[in-house]
Amino acid sequence: MKIESTFEVLLLRDDRWELQEVFASEVEAMHAAHALQQRPNTRGVQIVRDRYDRTTGLSRGTLVFERRKSLLAENAVRSSGAGGS
Repeated sequence: MKIESTFEVLLLRDDRWELQEVFASEVEAMHAAHALQQRPNTRGVQIVRDRYDRTTGLSRGTLVFERRKSLLAENAVRSSGAGGS
């Protein structure tokens, strides 16, 4: 049985999770997720471990990390970037 694992970094956009990057290492995926999380327009990030069994052809995804920004934090970022005098 040959099982391969990859780590998918997903970004929350318009209430949908979109795949951003795929990594062989959880550490690399975590670094990418934290970098995406720092962007002001990011609403949320996830890391999903995908385990693929070459023998059976089956794949299984497991959520290993998720962070979402609160609506209050999002509104504060938008307000501070509004360019008031």
